[in-house]
Amino acid sequence: MTYNLNNLALVRRGQGRTDEAEAALRQALPSAVEHKHRMLGPIRNNLADLACAAGRRGEGAALAREAIEANTAEYGPEQWRTAQSRLTLAYCELPAPSIDGQTLDGLLETVEARWTEKQLYVQRAYAQRRAIALAMGETARAAELSGRIDESCVTDLAKPSPLAQANAR
Repeated sequence: MTYNLNNLALVRRGQGRTDEAEAALRQALPSAVEHKHRMLGPIRNNLADLACAAGRRGEGAALAREAIEANTAEYGPEQWRTAQSRLTLAYCELPAPSIDGQTLDGLLETVEARWTEKQLYVQRAYAQRRAIALAMGETARAAELSGRIDESCVTDLAKPSPLAQANAR
């Protein structure tokens, strides 16, 4: 059931139904915690990503840290899920992420090595990295990533936040 709820959340998010996505993840979380399910880290990361996209950055950062810990324990520190969670944490830490641009690009490459460019995980990583690049004043990197984002895949992350837009000016 945990896998199904996580997958339902991904579908609902892709449809722009973020409240339903979050509800499915929150329904899956207690069972994942209780059974030490291997999807605990991904569920926490998906919740973190939704919280940050909704402007609840403190909550999102805490969930992202928990996701990093769970994904590192389950999959290892170099695995794509752990890299995705580290990108999510940096996204939640805006406007001052604790990870430098070069390291963030390495994390992005880890996600890209597992999935094709048009798949949701890569698209989400592109959108997060673009928002971070804008906040860090990396306008050329943000512009390059903008050309790779399929905005229909990441409706809530595709548009840079008002903060990132202001920093890009």
